[in-house]
Amino acid sequence: MRVTSGMLGAALAGVALTALAQTEPQTERAVGGAEAKPSVKSEPVAPSVHPLFQDNAVIQRSAATRIFGTAAPGAEVVVRLGTASATASADESGRWSAALNTEELKSNPYMLSVRSGEEERKYGNVLVGQVFLASGQSNMEMPLYGWGRNSPVLHAEEGTEALLELPEIRFLTVRPKREEAPSGNLPERWIQPDSSTAPDLSAVASFFATDLALALEEPIGIVHASLGGTRVEEWTSSEALKKAGAAAGDSKNSTLFNGMIAPLKGLTFAGVIWYQGESNADRAPERYAALFSAMIADWRAFFGKPDLPFLFVQLAGFGPVEEDPNANPPFAVVREAQRQTSLSVPNVWMAAIPDLGESKDIHPREKREVGRRLSLIAQKRLFGKDAKDAEGPRAVSARREGDAVVVSFADGALLSKPVPEKYVAGTGMEDIPYRRKCGGELETFALRDGNGVWHWASASIVGN
Repeated sequence: MRVTSGMLGAALAGVALTALAQTEPQTERAVGGAEAKPSVKSEPVAPSVHPLFQDNAVIQRSAATRIFGTAAPGAEVVVRLGTASATASADESGRWSAALNTEELKSNPYMLSVRSGEEERKYGNVLVGQVFLASGQSNMEMPLYGWGRNSPVLHAEEGTEALLELPEIRFLTVRPKREEAPSGNLPERWIQPDSSTAPDLSAVASFFATDLALALEEPIGIVHASLGGTRVEEWTSSEALKKAGAAAGDSKNSTLFNGMIAPLKGLTFAGVIWYQGESNADRAPERYAALFSAMIADWRAFFGKPDLPFLFVQLAGFGPVEEDPNANPPFAVVREAQRQTSLSVPNVWMAAIPDLGESKDIHPREKREVGRRLSLIAQKRLFGKDAKDAEGPRAVSARREGDAVVVSFADGALLSKPVPEKYVAGTGMEDIPYRRKCGGELETFALRDGNGVWHWASASIVGN
């Protein structure tokens, strides 16, 4: 039996190796005296798995997790992971796919093996847990070490230490790449974060993963595919954009779907965490609800999961306070479009973070709280945990009391946003919302009259 190292399979990105060894020419005479061609003997082809499943991978816990790769055309492939096994046949191009029941695999780590005839390949340190696709633009891409001195991430050291203390968290990064058509842009290898790699990982995804891993007490895998300065149209297939009536002619449309999402086809995962919308705020923001809904439907169809959970981050507060209550700034338009999407599309939930925004920085430094809120939603909506205040307060009723309007909320406490004492004037960090408190007079609160005109109003929080 020939056993090929999993590390070699990872380095070769899952491409099947075909080694042809030609024997010494044996000159024979065919009928009529013609010289026969030298005989050629083919070496067996070692089967392999896609890079999504190689050394250090986290594989989704489910009744039918897809594992796929390559082998010799027509070969039978046996896949084993712990006590789970499945058999598949490679098609004429050498591709195969099998479904493993991984629900009861709880004795991590495992060895994943694929065998075809006498050829076998093994992959080590494989975990079974919950896998999430993390995508969006710069606020999802922003690493734990931040972007320079003027754009740090708060609690970065704590976030790095948490990753190092939780070896059951793994990351797989998809290289940023634009393509005109769906491609096979292979992701990087799975990594178990260490002191050299952790600071480069997505801050939001890192805080999300550590919080969720502790809550669920099982491994978390993050497949990270994001790129700064990108619109939702760039992450949507051309077919879906046409159905949504999106304006044609932008050469960037669909290129990130083709280059960064299409290579993940067939992946089984628990859900998506998404942080994007800033780049749509200055370009027809009123279209965002339709475009975002189209992208969600597109991804669900592409991954073959009609109810694929989407957990997304609403845009944070950003920019100066408007003097005119009817100004309707673009960020506010996108935030409302995001809220409407969470209400109208099933299995879509929103982490509201307007309190975490900074007036002069489009990249809020408080990423730990963003990750925590996404984790709370996942705990409650996907795993049935009693996660209080997972999605923030929700307005449920309004009534007149004299010349006032009383709006009642459910699902969490209302919080005002004072300037924390820790950040005093002159430090350049005055508006970082590190702490919050209940009560207090609210500024920039508006009410709309019967003619649809907004007016500034005095407001305060009463109770919790």
